[in-house]
Amino acid sequence: MGIRNGGGPVRAIGKSRSDLKKSFKLAVRSLLTTCSSQVISSLHGNVEDEFESLCHETIRTNVMDAVYGLSTAKKTEIHYLRGLLERLRNVSSTAVTESVWNG
Repeated sequence: MGIRNGGGPVRAIGKSRSDLKKSFKLAVRSLLTTCSSQVISSLHGNVEDEFESLCHETIRTNVMDAVYGLSTAKKTEIHYLRGLLERLRNVSSTAVTESVWNG
């Protein structure tokens, strides 16, 4: 599914992020063209740092959400499998008891 398009969703996210960064940098530069070069450098660096920090936080949050979702799914699956094993144990125990009684 995602492999055919050359990397799937992960690559698309990376490209989207790269495109967003480029657009952001162009927008900031055009807004700050009337300021002195020293002010531009300082402000641009600060804004880029903040933007990068927000991007990392968003990625971390998305990864943590995915980990939580997987963890919850695995816990549910383990609970389901334990229930199946318990039922099998009860069925086996009943079958052994019946075979002993029925000879």
